[in-house]
Amino acid sequence: MLAGYTERLNRGTPMRHATILLALALELTVPAAAAETTITFANDAARTAAARPEIAAAIAAGVAAGSATLNHDVDAFAAGQAPELVVNSPANRVLTGPQTIGAFKAGLIDYASSERVIEYAAVRPTGEVLLMGEEHITPRGQTRNAGHAETYRVTEIWRRDGDRWLLSVRQATIVAVK
Repeated sequence: MLAGYTERLNRGTPMRHATILLALALELTVPAAAAETTITFANDAARTAAARPEIAAAIAAGVAAGSATLNHDVDAFAAGQAPELVVNSPANRVLTGPQTIGAFKAGLIDYASSERVIEYAAVRPTGEVLLMGEEHITPRGQTRNAGHAETYRVTEIWRRDGDRWLLSVRQATIVAVK
């Protein structure tokens, strides 16, 4: 695994270096058999912003949270949430962190696949990381629209807590169901 990254790192541009390092960090933290959230960048500005260590770390935390969702890992799902988390959910309801964890445990947040397309990423003056873009998910189980592909418009605010990045605010609106 490391040899492939080293080879790509040696022939990559500085922007690729950050992307490769992010991918390596994710591979080292997510079990090989686990389902993973994928990340793409909608434009060069978002790709370039992801080279900043704090943005890369927040993106990695988002991938870990998405992968926890795909793999029904309640502990990992909860571990990525700030105590003050508030979510404007795709169900058009505002949820606190405990309510979000309750919905997850009840099977109301259950996805077969997840892809995030980052269109905008920035470090705010407060030090928080703002991520904006789209999310493409396939709900399953008891989740509304199970078996259909959904597209969300998403805004997230991540904040540092020691060496971890926690989700503090999330807004997700369904814009398409196929």
